[in-house]
Amino acid sequence: MFAYSPVETENIFYNPKYSFNNNGVPTNQPPPSTTCGGNHHHMLSLIPDSQEREQQRKNLEQFHEATIKRIQLKQELQRRHQLCAENERLRRERTERQNAQKKVEKCNALRKFYEQKAAQRCNMNSSKYSSKSRTSSIKQFQAAFKIYSFIKHNIEKRKTQKILATLIKLRSVQNRLSVLKSINLKLGTLTFDLINKSKVLPTSANNKAFLIYKDSILKVLDQLDNEFTDEFYLIRERKKIIKDIANNMLQELDRERDSQYETFVGQKEFVDDDFVIINRN
Repeated sequence: MFAYSPVETENIFYNPKYSFNNNGVPTNQPPPSTTCGGNHHHMLSLIPDSQEREQQRKNLEQFHEATIKRIQLKQELQRRHQLCAENERLRRERTERQNAQKKVEKCNALRKFYEQKAAQRCNMNSSKYSSKSRTSSIKQFQAAFKIYSFIKHNIEKRKTQKILATLIKLRSVQNRLSVLKSINLKLGTLTFDLINKSKVLPTSANNKAFLIYKDSILKVLDQLDNEFTDEFYLIRERKKIIKDIANNMLQELDRERDSQYETFVGQKEFVDDDFVIINRN
């Protein structure tokens, strides 16, 4: 009526759910540790006793206190760093103010010095110094006063530094021009074009020194026009002074050339007249 598989038949007859030995004790009963009483004993062993709980609480409190101390120490270090930075900033500002004050005092002292020098020059005996020399000295002192007054009122500006750097370059250009002016140039006899009778000097051995000297002056004028702008008043005034010196030097060269050219033309006409007279005779 009922059909079982071979495995089920073996379990029913040879491995029953409850088998007993000769004393009537089940042979496949679970061990005592797996019974209800064993489980209860095992769960009680997992609950920590009061000493362990107290130790855990103390450890937690110590960890909490250490965390608070670390935070407080970090905040204290940040506060000290901020205080040091603030003190350093105040010290730096105080030093900058002191340096600026010293520069202003130095400018005032220089202004007074130049004013006194100008007054002394003006009060000197007129027989010793000509009117032109006194006027030139007064202009120099006025220019010096303008420069130092400008530095006084613009000492902390970048524009001032730019102007000062440009004035230094202009001073080097003026020094180069002064060196050219101090050269005792011996021009000798210049050579002119016999055919065209022009004042333009041709390239020759006699004209070499004159042409090189004049070309050096013209290069200075080109440098003033190309490298220095007229943006600021002091730079414009300094350029004007240097250009006046260069133009005066060129005028002296032109006068020397014109003088030799007139002599050359006169000699040429005299030679031509003598040649005509000789041919007539």
